[in-house]
Amino acid sequence: KEGEKLIGEGEIITEEHMVKLQALGLVKEKPQFTSILGVFLLVAMLITAILIYLYQQNRDIYKHAGHLYLLGIIVLVVMGVGKAIIAINVTQWPEFSAQFGYMVPIAAAGMLIALLLDSRLALLMVAVLSLMLGIMTGNQLRFGVVGFIGGITGVYSVSKLSQRSDLVRAGIYTSGANAVAIFIVGLVNGSPLALLITSSLVLGL
Repeated sequence: KEGEKLIGEGEIITEEHMVKLQALGLVKEKPQFTSILGVFLLVAMLITAILIYLYQQNRDIYKHAGHLYLLGIIVLVVMGVGKAIIAINVTQWPEFSAQFGYMVPIAAAGMLIALLLDSRLALLMVAVLSLMLGIMTGNQLRFGVVGFIGGITGVYSVSKLSQRSDLVRAGIYTSGANAVAIFIVGLVNGSPLALLITSSLVLGL
């Protein structure tokens, strides 16, 4: 509860303490070798699936090394930024900082790929990045779901872009979709209403 003391300095940590600390995301377990291997194989499988898709559906991008480099840079930057955001821990508001996975810019990646490369490829990449986000946040499906909804909205918002004002409008649509998705997912998970409203408005927008 708010203001509740979990554990003090020098106290022995009991199983009850561990449950509370884990629920707040304050305990980070070291990943096992099998877990790391599994993630590596999954990423390799996803990359292979993307390359097969490009080979079959869009040979122009597949044969253009610059386009592949651009796609890789967007993915690496978004995942790198996402990892940095997730690592942020605000000690004063641990429950709020546990929601920071919603700020990972999956929608920005989808919009960039749609604008610079191809809309259908952008939809596939949004799905892949959302799956990777779910894994990166400790297999928490809620972050992946919100990322997917925001990403799909972003891709469709810029699919018929003709003016800079359309890009601003696309950003507004995507922010709104993120906020609504965070609120709905929070309701499903039974989050406190105050935290739900704050996280949906602040993190979504």
